[in-house]
Amino acid sequence: MDLTFSRFNLQSGNTRKAACLIYNTDIKLFRLMFGMPPKAINIIEKMICLQGNSFSSKNLYAVTDGNDMKAIVVSYDSSTEKDKKRTESKDIFLAAGFFRSLRLFFVTPIIDRIITRDLHNNDFYISNICVDEKCRGQGIGTFLLNKTIEMARQKGYSRVLLDVNAENIQAKRLYERMEFRPYGLRKSRYPGGEAAVYSMGLEL
Repeated sequence: MDLTFSRFNLQSGNTRKAACLIYNTDIKLFRLMFGMPPKAINIIEKMICLQGNSFSSKNLYAVTDGNDMKAIVVSYDSSTEKDKKRTESKDIFLAAGFFRSLRLFFVTPIIDRIITRDLHNNDFYISNICVDEKCRGQGIGTFLLNKTIEMARQKGYSRVLLDVNAENIQAKRLYERMEFRPYGLRKSRYPGGEAAVYSMGLEL
């Protein structure tokens, strides 16, 4: 394989596959937010094409082999976090419609307890990371993570943060091998289940 790491290109990139990969990073959470596929995936794809939310194309980086997308990462810094707090609700309304947005109004406090971060100026946050299921076990996840860390270091950030579901032991072990260290565990209940998430950080 001839792997390449680059910012996702909205004009030439496969937005549908990107949306599917993002959805697969946390199926339970996206079902809570946007419903079942294909509806949830449709909403994420629309959000990729908008520019004021977590999943905007400007926050996406992809690993490709030729034209084949193998993996994707959603990442941003504290300035993006502040900006999206002002604009994300508008993008969700545009992507999901009135009734789904109204439903999100009631579940947002629960979601915020699971995914909201307090980022400092020199923090770089990895929100979602996913390798195509049929490409796993080939070192692509490690390649993607290494490239993301290298990019954060080159841009002058002092710390890379991410979260991992407590049930995802394999991912947590990968992050620990990359010298990420857990610094917190958050638990939250939501309709139909509960979530336990480790916050992990890497000093650059």
